[in-house]
Amino acid sequence: MTRKSTKLIRVPEELYNRLTKIAEEKDLPIWKVIAEALSYYEHYTKKTKEMQKLPRLDKASWYCYKLSASVGSLRENPTEENLTLLTKTCKQLEERYGIDASLLVKVATEYQKSKSTKDKIELNEIAKLVVGDIICKFLFEQ
Repeated sequence: MTRKSTKLIRVPEELYNRLTKIAEEKDLPIWKVIAEALSYYEHYTKKTKEMQKLPRLDKASWYCYKLSASVGSLRENPTEENLTLLTKTCKQLEERYGIDASLLVKVATEYQKSKSTKDKIELNEIAKLVVGDIICKFLFEQ
């Protein structure tokens, strides 16, 4: 059986102490702790680089999801708290990206009070328009 060659590296004492502590806690050799850390680092930096290629799509997807989740929560449970969360999301869209969602807040407020099917349908329609605005803003405007 051939033995793999090894190399020594110099690290600051503080780092060595951290590595030793982790190795003891996980019952692993220090080199395995370093290997796990490198694996995580490589995965994270690769993922970050991939996402940097599509930052506008990522933001559009996030805000479409966030808005849809808020609308869904209000539809399922039309409480003042859920209305407040939806209103907060709409204000973020306006302040950060200039997307006007004031009509959605108005319709959501009416739905929260009435809980009628008519207002629920209108809430869905207006939310769909705002989602369209988000997509247009992030993907087609520079």
